[in-house]
Amino acid sequence: MVRTWPRPASVAFILALLAVGVGFAVKRWREDRKQRADEEYERRRWGQESALEVSYAQSPLEAKEYNLALARTRQAMGVHRAVQYMNFGSPARAIVELQRALQENSTARCPVLGAQHDGEDMKRLYQLHLENTEMPAKYSVLLQLREMLDINEADAEKLEQEVLGSSSSFSI
Repeated sequence: MVRTWPRPASVAFILALLAVGVGFAVKRWREDRKQRADEEYERRRWGQESALEVSYAQSPLEAKEYNLALARTRQAMGVHRAVQYMNFGSPARAIVELQRALQENSTARCPVLGAQHDGEDMKRLYQLHLENTEMPAKYSVLLQLREMLDINEADAEKLEQEVLGSSSSFSI
């Protein structure tokens, strides 16, 4: 019985097949990784999970603090935009931004951050809200707005009496 060892050509062929198989496996792995990255990008792009909302907190307490800080920042940005729109003569856009700030205030539950705007701007925003909301205004929303804009009770009641006393507050 004669033993024959594999011929060098057959060994080279086996190694070539093995290399092709490894090459296809690496190519498939790269395509899968790229596809997962594209799906993650599309998911974040279309709002299924905002990139700003991803919390990297280690504990639930840190996640809560992160969400509160995010709400306070968004609230401050909404009030800032509302004041800008009000100053530029666009009350409708100012009301929309003020409503967004009120929604964020339901999470933050604190006055607006920063001292960019003086008390007069805040009173004008409060008056704008009174003039452009349904009559009678919801008292809970007014209290929330007073707290958010840091308007004292006497000034708020004075503004409410001015707006309710004017005939323009009932225009359609």
